[in-house]
Amino acid sequence: MQTATLPLAAPSKIQQTSLFTRTSVEPMWKGTTVTTNSDGQEDAYSIAPDGFVWSYTVDSEFGRTGRLITTGLRASAFALGKSPDGHNIVIAADGACVHFVVETGNPKQRWSTPQSVSFSAAQQKVVAVEKIFTQVLVGNLFVGVLARHHGAKGDDFYQFWEAIWAGGDMVFSHSPLKIAHPKSIWLKKLANIRI
Repeated sequence: MQTATLPLAAPSKIQQTSLFTRTSVEPMWKGTTVTTNSDGQEDAYSIAPDGFVWSYTVDSEFGRTGRLITTGLRASAFALGKSPDGHNIVIAADGACVHFVVETGNPKQRWSTPQSVSFSAAQQKVVAVEKIFTQVLVGNLFVGVLARHHGAKGDDFYQFWEAIWAGGDMVFSHSPLKIAHPKSIWLKKLANIRI
């Protein structure tokens, strides 16, 4: 019997594992993003096979040791931002729910307790948050979420909601944005997305 070596990070490919069996291979870690933490060290963030967002910080100057810590956020999508004091913020979507954690500055408890965020009464009709975006404009952190809704006739449609980081919390707009407006700060980020 012959077997093939399977790549760990293959994007949903069917691989030949024997002469008669075909198996789907999913990537082990998804959505990896690299940034710096409040101490100036590089951090990598990914959705792990357990479905939670984890951070990996390289602790030594030679890059030989590091620290892998869960943020405590289950996610299908996530994005990173920075608080005004330079601490990383992880914003994650798990289905229709949006949660966030903030770096505490305490090495024994790296992340704050997860906090949930709601974006109006229309959230009850949200099926899933598909994408999360962040950007800084005039010193303020803006968060955008692309939410999928079920329509009255059973068809799905999308709405874009915007929040601003306010102190230790996010405050979402009362209604979805009209992103086609020529002065929308999100046009460049949304131009190339695939759902």
